[in-house]
Amino acid sequence: MKKYNIFMCYSHRDQSLALLINSALRGRGYNTFYDADNLAFGDLNNQIAEAVKNSTIFLYLHTSNSVNSAWCRTELEYAYKHNVNIVPIVFDGYIPDIPADSCVSFLNKLNCFDFSANHFDSSITTLISRWLNPILADTAKNVEITQKEIYVTSDRSCRVYRLEEVGVAYKDISTPIQVPEGDHKLLFVDLERESVRVEKNVSIYGDSQEVDIKLLEKFKKSTNSDEIDVFISYNSDDLEYAKEIAEMCKYAGKSYFLSAENLKKMGESAYVEAIAEALDKSRHLVVVCMAVESLKSKWVKLEYTTFINEIYSGRKDGNMITIVNDGISVNDLPILLRGHEVIPYRQKENAVEYFK
Repeated sequence: MKKYNIFMCYSHRDQSLALLINSALRGRGYNTFYDADNLAFGDLNNQIAEAVKNSTIFLYLHTSNSVNSAWCRTELEYAYKHNVNIVPIVFDGYIPDIPADSCVSFLNKLNCFDFSANHFDSSITTLISRWLNPILADTAKNVEITQKEIYVTSDRSCRVYRLEEVGVAYKDISTPIQVPEGDHKLLFVDLERESVRVEKNVSIYGDSQEVDIKLLEKFKKSTNSDEIDVFISYNSDDLEYAKEIAEMCKYAGKSYFLSAENLKKMGESAYVEAIAEALDKSRHLVVVCMAVESLKSKWVKLEYTTFINEIYSGRKDGNMITIVNDGISVNDLPILLRGHEVIPYRQKENAVEYFK
């Protein structure tokens, strides 16, 4: 029996999407090897080789980034050598070109599953039913998961998600929703306004459970405000990294402000006014720092000092996170940033936990 159902192979430039796919698979009961969670200190090459060899399926996110990744090529070669079932995923019909003399040219001969990021839930369902389960059925029986019911009473009608939608709970009615027995983090999203949402941890073993959800106050607040979840502060040299943070916010269902997208060319005085307005509306702030010099930008400094002053004055209760490149320590940061959350860029997806 293989240790893992699925080995996740991806470029870290595609980490936001890989994390979503991995979470969706784990949420449906699949045992995956995902390097950010499973790698320990020590010989990384040996750990990865053992994990590939002990996986039934090698799920490869086939993008231009992974084609150019030495790590991905090494993992692919090892999977091919050990006859692991390779399932390549391409996104929205784009198949990256692989030269005939490449060490992974065998990918050109494999069928690829076309994953639509805009139809995430249906793509996951198709991937599982038509690609993964038929392979796993040949090696092990799928574990039957016992379904249990929770009874949701909410002051607003809402969709209920456990990574994918599992039902709709209607206002002031105890609505039965089926979920597998076990521990879950459920997401409740208002039917009328998707930005109004509540997360709740639910453990269900044995009898059904009552779950009480409060959305009304958040709904009232959202209708009287055009609040922005996350303001992304960055130096122009770090724009591409800032865009990846923006994509991460988008996948997490959070609104964001990124000046390169939200502001057209304008004079400096108008620009300052627009930035000030966006900061005022933003609940959280992320500072992108790929080099210490990035923090010397007058705009970046203006943005984070303004936001910190709002926190210290009690006018804001959101979080401030600095996402730094490898090699940058907390001690390298200005003193105003050191007292707030600092996250390495390779673990940037952890920032989502602070966007509540």
